[in-house]
Amino acid sequence: MKKLVMILLMLALSVCLFSAGKPDPAKIRNYMLVFETTDYSSQLKDALNYFFKEVFQKGDQLIVFTPVRLYGYNPRKLTAPPKKLANDILKTLKSDISSGASRYRSTFKEMEIIAKELSEGSSNIEGVLQTYRENRNLLNQLTGNQEQKLMKYAGIFRAVKKGENHLVMFFQEKTRPIPDRKTMDGLRGNPKYGFKAAEILQGEMIKEEPNYDRVLAAFKYAGLKFHFLYLKQKGAKVRRGVQYVENSGDFYSTFSKICKASGGVTLTSSQPTKFLGKIERLFEGKVEVEVVNEEQK
Repeated sequence: MKKLVMILLMLALSVCLFSAGKPDPAKIRNYMLVFETTDYSSQLKDALNYFFKEVFQKGDQLIVFTPVRLYGYNPRKLTAPPKKLANDILKTLKSDISSGASRYRSTFKEMEIIAKELSEGSSNIEGVLQTYRENRNLLNQLTGNQEQKLMKYAGIFRAVKKGENHLVMFFQEKTRPIPDRKTMDGLRGNPKYGFKAAEILQGEMIKEEPNYDRVLAAFKYAGLKFHFLYLKQKGAKVRRGVQYVENSGDFYSTFSKICKASGGVTLTSSQPTKFLGKIERLFEGKVEVEVVNEEQK
């Protein structure tokens, strides 16, 4: 069933390109916007408004991946005013983030409760730590297999022969709640639970990073340029008894290398308009892309 859906999507995108007719095929850009997001923020509204006003042009084609599903857009619909296009997609995106990432958010909130309980002095440290470990494993699983996703994106473009192919990913920074610093210092000094607490709350989890060579080969075969934004959160989360540590940076290095080697741009910022502006300047020949030396990867 999944293979059939992929074939239909590739055919649909190919039909869109041929049906556009008037624009020069050599100048057409086929965009896939991917939103790796678990929370809605005004940053996404800013991104879509800027994209349709400044980057997207007449004749360009579009596919959007939300946390729930893939959406393809008819060329006629893409002739709507930029503001309407942005608002329509934003409405879909908000709904899909709300439903598609609900389990991730509920797991995150449970971890916040556990972190706060430890900070307030839990009478069942061992049981609480075990529950935290289970939730942390689930949070990791809910992030999904990033290599499979990247290979899937490349596969959609393999049948497209007209225009430039661009994957634009908005990867929202993910954090993880742990007890505040004072509590962590106390737990580490606890002779009975110190080692276990440090391992569960702060230890590195083994995550399988995307295979650089395999993914890059698939992107090159599809003629796909990868543009990657690591979208930082605006402002720090604040909750008494809780601190937040970064929980997604392990993908950053590999994603950035694939991006640069494919001829795309990468940026870490809380302002997606800066990222899209960088892509726009790349199209104008005003940005030099750093090419990864494959012998040094």
